[in-house]
Amino acid sequence: MKNTTALFGIRAGRRALYEYGPYGNILRMEGNAAKDNPFRFSSEYADDELGLVYYNYRYYNPQNGRWISRDPAKEEKTNNLYWFVRNHPSIHLTYWEDNVQICHGYNQLLWTHI
Repeated sequence: MKNTTALFGIRAGRRALYEYGPYGNILRMEGNAAKDNPFRFSSEYADDELGLVYYNYRYYNPQNGRWISRDPAKEEKTNNLYWFVRNHPSIHLTYWEDNVQICHGYNQLLWTHI
């Protein structure tokens, strides 16, 4: 997954640190530049006023792990039009069209594309 986990300055060292829950809710956010950076979970725009993440055509709520609107592109394929990563973040890290990326183990860089 392409989460922003830290920001570094040239002279100042680490300026921000982020840790996320399985559905993208922020568990830890610290550093003097942490709030200034709007690109966090999944490297998408985080709207702090709404508490939502914007994914180019609809908003995602990391607090409950669901999209706030239906996915019309998936109406033929599923009964749940609001789910995120098929409600299994430890198995399906991203789900776009028919590309599912699976991570084997926690925080490893070994990816399998099916």
